[in-house]
Amino acid sequence: MTQANDVVYERHVTSATAILDQDRYAAMFVDSNEAKPMIVYHRGAAFQPSVTQVGNAFVARASILEEDGHATSLGNLGAFASKDGALGFAVRCATAFLDGDDLPLPPFRLTAQ
Repeated sequence: MTQANDVVYERHVTSATAILDQDRYAAMFVDSNEAKPMIVYHRGAAFQPSVTQVGNAFVARASILEEDGHATSLGNLGAFASKDGALGFAVRCATAFLDGDDLPLPPFRLTAQ
């Protein structure tokens, strides 16, 4: 279940989305002025999902943020037809990684040509 609500954070309109999937919960804040995801917290751990457009596809990525400032990238997680689909998949992959579960399989994988 995903539910979005607009909130004001430091004078920016921000969309706050709560994602509840298979007893997992993550809070995600997206700044509408910059249109990029901010930090997401899941069970006390921080991560940052991101989406990059490659041609007509959107590639999901996620980085796990460590307390010491280092980040661990999960790499390219899969290609999607929409930005929202890619962002949601990046969140699902990061929460699975943090929970110690297997990463979900993407609908498509990018291959080098």
